Amino acid sequence: KCVKSDTKVTLADGSERRIEDIVESNLTDPKPVDDGVWDTAALEVPSLQQDGTIRSNPVTKVWKREAPETMYRITTATGTEVTVTPSHPLYVQDSGQFRPVCADNLSEGSFVAVPETLPSGNSDSIESSYRKSKSPNGIDLSLPDQWTPALARLLGYIVAEGYVEQREDNTGYVSITNDDEEVLSDITRTLDKLGLNHTVRGPHHGKTAKEVMCSAGEFVSFLAACDSQLLTGSATQRVPEPLFSTSKPIKKAFVKAYIEGEGHVAETQREITVASMSRELLENVRSLLLSLGITTQLESRNNGSYRLRISGDQFARYIETVGFVTDRKQQAAANHAETPTNTNLDVVPDIGAELKRIREALSLTQTDCNLPRSTYQHYERGRRNPSRESLSRVVDAFESALDEHTSPVQTPVAADGGVDTLESDVAALRQLADGEVRWDKIETIEAVESADDWVYDLEVAGTHNYLTNN
Repeated sequence: KCVKSDTKVTLADGSERRIEDIVESNLTDPKPVDDGVWDTAALEVPSLQQDGTIRSNPVTKVWKREAPETMYRITTATGTEVTVTPSHPLYVQDSGQFRPVCADNLSEGSFVAVPETLPSGNSDSIESSYRKSKSPNGIDLSLPDQWTPALARLLGYIVAEGYVEQREDNTGYVSITNDDEEVLSDITRTLDKLGLNHTVRGPHHGKTAKEVMCSAGEFVSFLAACDSQLLTGSATQRVPEPLFSTSKPIKKAFVKAYIEGEGHVAETQREITVASMSRELLENVRSLLLSLGITTQLESRNNGSYRLRISGDQFARYIETVGFVTDRKQQAAANHAETPTNTNLDVVPDIGAELKRIREALSLTQTDCNLPRSTYQHYERGRRNPSRESLSRVVDAFESALDEHTSPVQTPVAADGGVDTLESDVAALRQLADGEVRWDKIETIEAVESADDWVYDLEVAGTHNYLTNN
């Protein structure tokens, strides 16, 4: 029961770490088992509770075991991947409850539990050290003690459309290219607040974008200390690590600037797309968006790049929660206000038999369930999966019927297990409709040869589950 070494685990503060790094750093006094070692640990991770919420639980042990010859790479409809040992379980929905199923018993087309949101930190302190300029003519960086939305946006612009160079003598410069005056003004205002000189260059021949240039060794040193990947090319970019454990306003500011620079609002549908050569960067952006309650889709493109999509209901959520810097893109998004939305990404699977059982126990007809009868029939017969919104309306009807049946002047429902059991069953449906879990369809399950000598696991007190690769 383990996962691949490079699997990302979400920690309680919203940060992400490779499971290999977590385990190895806690193996201070390893105890042997037949195929590896374990040790005690003291950290916390978000974990699925039986009531459908996601709360922090302590990790009590870490495990390092010999890798089996074969593992399973599971890829979902939204583009999430996780590689696990055959006996490692994921959660499915079964009669309104969460049931763990080992990877070798899962099948393509099954739905597995994924989080609706991720935790965010509550400390915005800047703890990054950087090299102070020794030049008498150097520009002193006036860095705030706390992350600000403006500083987070500046990093978003740099990751999206910037270039950072650090020279051997610790001098260097930052260049950001954009053709929107609102963005250029936002960049220059922030550089001014940081005490940094800058120039704005006009467009190159045949181009429309202007370039903001800032020569400041201290600022480049700060960026390098913040995350060395900021000094690399587009194919190896990622979200700077300190941002993962910041509060939601800081994450939102970074995402807003990054997607302003790299995002495109589709002309004919409710969709925002972001393309990059760096899969890690888009996976990082997915995590930040998920911490804001926004679910995305990630896919490979034929040219070796990757594309992140925000569509359907999530499009509206993005506009409402994050939005754009420029009026141009904000208006392009507003033009889709009346475009029909697609709820296929937010459904509750395999619930038809449970709906029928509870409806009949409550003596309700199909027309009593707050949906058109033809629509509801498809759900009971398993031809379609209800959206969480549709399921919530059905549960409203069930709860109203329960209230009537448990009224002192009514005769209790004659159901297996009695009224208490039925109330519990309806409550289970309610947490599926309104809880903190979504369901993602398995697109492929591939048997792959183990590339590493070791695999890793965490033991979580009480719940025995944790979040990997979102």
